[in-house]
Amino acid sequence: MGFVIDESGLRVTAPKRSAIHTIENALIEKRKWILDKLDYYRNRRQAKPAPLSWQEGTVFPYLGRELTLHLEKSATLRPAFRLDENSLAIRLSPENPVTVTDHLKKWLKTQAREIFTGRLQFYAEKMNVRFDSFGLSGAHTRWGSCSAKRQIRLNWRLVHCDMSLIDYVVIHELAHLSEMNHSPRFWAIVKKWYPDPAKARKTLQDLSPVLFSLFSETD
Repeated sequence: MGFVIDESGLRVTAPKRSAIHTIENALIEKRKWILDKLDYYRNRRQAKPAPLSWQEGTVFPYLGRELTLHLEKSATLRPAFRLDENSLAIRLSPENPVTVTDHLKKWLKTQAREIFTGRLQFYAEKMNVRFDSFGLSGAHTRWGSCSAKRQIRLNWRLVHCDMSLIDYVVIHELAHLSEMNHSPRFWAIVKKWYPDPAKARKTLQDLSPVLFSLFSETD
């Protein structure tokens, strides 16, 4: 039996053979956790910041540090990116029909795919597990997922976080390849490779309202 809570509410999954009273008892047993999670998502909706305006001088997080966005003119339509320690410069032609927002989002996704692929391969080898495929997620409520078909998806917005938080989500999803649940055995696997998952979860919860709002939901 599984419980998933996000901004849309509570979703319960159970085997077809499960009796109604069994599901009701499970809900009662988990009621504090369910209510706490529902309160968290309700408060997050109410405190959701406005999206950033992507223009010259905008400051945004990337791998845990702050970058300042610089816009430079280019004679060619093909955009060019230059990443420094504290800034990201985008060279664009005034005739380029694609917005700065779209170019930046595409660049962030490209970086995310490269970084996440490397971390997944690194920890999969250390943890002696195998995943069959990896893709980026654009969800506004979840940082990662792992399916029974050994398919892992990581939210591209993790690229805003420092590497320690990225590693936590990577390890969390790889641990599901051994335990498709959140049982004590699952958390024992996670803690073997990431000693303080509770701190990482709390940090991600605190960062979520801001990071999920950097771009508008239609971007």
